[in-house]
Amino acid sequence: MVVLTSLSPKENCRDRQQAALESWRAAGFHAVSLNPEAETGIIRKTYGSSAEVLAVDRLCSHGAGRQLVAVTDLIERSFEKNLHAAFLLNADIQLAREATGILGSFREGVTMIPRWEIDRTGELENCDMNPWGYDGVLLGPEMRGVFLCRAFGLGLPWWDYWIPFRALHLGYPVRVLQQPVAFHVRHAEQWNERDRARLAGKVWHEVGVPPWKRFWRKHLGPKKDRKFYGYHNHLAGHVRAIIREKAVFSGFHDGKAERPC
Repeated sequence: MVVLTSLSPKENCRDRQQAALESWRAAGFHAVSLNPEAETGIIRKTYGSSAEVLAVDRLCSHGAGRQLVAVTDLIERSFEKNLHAAFLLNADIQLAREATGILGSFREGVTMIPRWEIDRTGELENCDMNPWGYDGVLLGPEMRGVFLCRAFGLGLPWWDYWIPFRALHLGYPVRVLQQPVAFHVRHAEQWNERDRARLAGKVWHEVGVPPWKRFWRKHLGPKKDRKFYGYHNHLAGHVRAIIREKAVFSGFHDGKAERPC
């Protein structure tokens, strides 16, 4: 199976990304990175022996001046490569060797893949599951054409909430993988609150709530719901609650992994 990502050209990402690519290959996956044309030279020079690098003509529509790849393009290219599935991962996520067998058993709907935090590359024992989001997704063939919005990019918030939220809204099955398959080395991260606030409206639009309806519900709707429609942090909590209520949670999980899968 081919796994799609968008490798960063930044020097401080190199070690984490190289470790991720090596783990994907060890697990039996072929890596493909989509990048803006201006980045493909440095990406091929740095990672060309570990990943196929392809240029994209169009970029994420809400990158705010940044050269970011739209998640919808990653999904479509993954379907082209795999035919019957789409598999996306953030570029610094290491996979367990058993990932192929575990992920290969899921053939339909949406499977969200959370990250398990580790302290060092290759040290997979005693990791902790990050409860706030997802670093990968596996889509069944019926999901092709469902996620077309170009506002969500790899490197921006919300894409990992947009996919399960929209899928559940449309009646597709969503699974959250609980087995420790995807690992992330802890490092300093920055939340861009402007991106999170700016893209919140796109999340609502993707589940059939246009701006006028959000405005009405924010100011005149039931009091218990008003915060969801007015503040992006409350929207994130609302999405997590919907996923907990409606998704299927699959595999081993007790909040702490005693061993890797």
